[in-house]
Amino acid sequence: MTALDYIRIIELSDVEPDNKGVLEVTFAIEFSDDREFSESKSGVITFKMSDVIDTSGLGHDDVRKIAVGLVSEIFVREKDEDGFIDIYHIEGLPLAEWLLANTPYLNQ
Repeated sequence: MTALDYIRIIELSDVEPDNKGVLEVTFAIEFSDDREFSESKSGVITFKMSDVIDTSGLGHDDVRKIAVGLVSEIFVREKDEDGFIDIYHIEGLPLAEWLLANTPYLNQ
């Protein structure tokens, strides 16, 4: 896989439903071509938490708790051989696995 960029989550900006009622999380981020963030840029990233982990039975406050756990973490966006973009924690775990391993709330 080819690393596209590195992402540092700065803060949780919003948790809101999309037009179908699915909760989307938006983060303020810093991103860079290198893991040292020597020439970083600011931006935002939005995704549906349900695209990453099973959120059935979870409400707005639950998704917010999970999203807050991503603040200050560093992730890598990579493109696979089929052109799909995957997100990994800097430690190497896919985002879903990292969330499950590092969010005690999900393991109750």
